[in-house]
Amino acid sequence: TNNATRDAAWDAADGDRQMSINERIDQSFDDSGVLQASMEEPVPAWNRGYQLLKLMGWRENSGLGKKGEGIIDPVRLREQLTTSGLGKETEYQEMAEEATENRKALTSELIAFEDDAARAAREAAVAHEEAIASALKKEIASFYCDVCDKQYVKITEWENHLSSYDHHHKKRFK
Repeated sequence: TNNATRDAAWDAADGDRQMSINERIDQSFDDSGVLQASMEEPVPAWNRGYQLLKLMGWRENSGLGKKGEGIIDPVRLREQLTTSGLGKETEYQEMAEEATENRKALTSELIAFEDDAARAAREAAVAHEEAIASALKKEIASFYCDVCDKQYVKITEWENHLSSYDHHHKKRFK
């Protein structure tokens, strides 16, 4: 009876085949005639792709190409969860293996195995860097505001601060 009323409503619509929001589909999909594609099973002769290959001159159990020298079995696929293209994950893995093949030596390892000349060069480089850092600290010491207790690195920052409301406001209340 339910099917009869639905069919009557369908016939009465005559051209309007849109379902209403409250309408539900009662039937489920019948998958009894559906075949699952498989890499182990060859494509059946009734398959459209098989028929197209035959029309293009392909013979069974021979490879693709003019002389049939190409691969016989299809390219194997594995489940791919990323959005990168075919073969891209393998490329990433190879690059990662190459990059991590030889890890970078730690500074402590380098120091343990260095000779006297390398140690002297390293100590000279460290002393040079420390001299630059202390000279830079002396240079930017002049950009310190005692009133606001703030240190600036660039002259433009320092000048902007001296003309700012924040600086003058603190200066008035001290």
